[in-house]
Amino acid sequence: MDRTLETAGCKSRSEFLEKAALFYAGCVSGQDACEFLPAALTDALRSTVHDSENRTCRLLFKLAVELDNEFLL
Repeated sequence: MDRTLETAGCKSRSEFLEKAALFYAGCVSGQDACEFLPAALTDALRSTVHDSENRTCRLLFKLAVELDNEFLL
């Protein structure tokens, strides 16, 4: 526990245990997972979803232009 205090951003053992208990309670109760996942992981997931949305939008636009060109011919 002492080695992970600094990594967890805790100033005392009691603060570390409090954070651990809240984490466990959140996992058990099934609350919003974003509160318990590391910030880097949630940022990476959001970025991946955003990139996927952008790619899908570009492809849909290209498809719409192609379909419009076929109907004009």
